[in-house]
Amino acid sequence: MNARQGSAPMTLVLAAGQVQRVLVEAGSMIMVTQGALTVRFPFAWLAENVVACETQVRADEARCLEQGGWIDLVASGSVEALLLPPDGVGLWTRVGQRVGQMLREAQASVRQPQQRSPSQQPERSQLPQQLGPSGC
Repeated sequence: MNARQGSAPMTLVLAAGQVQRVLVEAGSMIMVTQGALTVRFPFAWLAENVVACETQVRADEARCLEQGGWIDLVASGSVEALLLPPDGVGLWTRVGQRVGQMLREAQASVRQPQQRSPSQQPERSQLPQQLGPSGC
């Protein structure tokens, strides 16, 4: 599944035994409206051991996903769930806004040549001499 764009909620319908990998932002919330599913988080280190963290979410329950990243949603039966992004503007929206701002600033600097202050103007002695048609 592609990285989520913007801040729109995502509705997921999973069949029994289906596994769906989803990219979530830190602070997202998953809410199951029908069925039950297991949320498997990326591996984590705990006391020099790698552990696989997972949690069960049943119908009419919600869980806050404290960390962002790729998670696996494993349906134990027919499941309908809603994935809510964190409050505020989404990560990819912020990245897009920043890139757009940088491009606008670059275009503005190309369109408006920098004007020199009087102290930056070259002196007459530094300017090349204009030669007439005879070269004198």
